[in-house]
Amino acid sequence: MDPFIEDRLIWSDFHNRLADEISATLNRTIRPNYFAALMPYVTYEVIEISTSKLHGIRPDVGLLQTGPPAMPMSTTAVMDPPKAESSTEFEMPLELMSVEVRQVGTDRLVTAIEILSPVNKQRNHEARIDYLRKRRELIRSQSHFIEI
Repeated sequence: MDPFIEDRLIWSDFHNRLADEISATLNRTIRPNYFAALMPYVTYEVIEISTSKLHGIRPDVGLLQTGPPAMPMSTTAVMDPPKAESSTEFEMPLELMSVEVRQVGTDRLVTAIEILSPVNKQRNHEARIDYLRKRRELIRSQSHFIEI
């Protein structure tokens, strides 16, 4: 596991760029009898957003204070009320790619190349369960299976 490439802000772009590069490189060398195709699929990642964990999150719309806050006219000391802590979980769609090598003319699957994403590694995550089922089917088939 590489924490740099599995960082949420970097991973999805890296994953899809790697799949694209694998497909392009293979297509330069395996034609005319075979072709490599990108196979998109969507999974969902649960993201928790809380008032205490807003680092690195960019809102769609933001409101910024343009000047200093107005000073109260009295000398009475006022204590700020405690800040409310809240969190919300969102399911964010995450589009990922795998690569399939197929035989020209028959469209027979020759090799499936799966690039693991962080959600494939989370225990009890729906994406992991789906991935393990798909991997089992591919291993039992006549096709080659490569897991990165």
